[in-house]
Amino acid sequence: MTDHLPERCFVVLPGVPTRQNVFVCVRGELGVQATRMDFGDYEAATRVVRELNDALGVGPIAVRAMLVGCLTGWNRVQREFGFECRPMGATVH
Repeated sequence: MTDHLPERCFVVLPGVPTRQNVFVCVRGELGVQATRMDFGDYEAATRVVRELNDALGVGPIAVRAMLVGCLTGWNRVQREFGFECRPMGATVH
């Protein structure tokens, strides 16, 4: 696990129509940002997004923490994942 959350990461949301299911999570912001990326159905998009995040050095735990923060609030990220959100990053305790 990295010692900080990334500035952003890519996520695929299930239940969203194919060709509209890739989003960006931005650290500290509520909600996700839609993209115009089209990687196909959920399974195909998930594979490509995982590779994109891996190339950016963003692991699955950080991606999950980022998604939780964007969708439910950043205080929960600290409680559940041990990340403390700060303006220039976050640290693990």
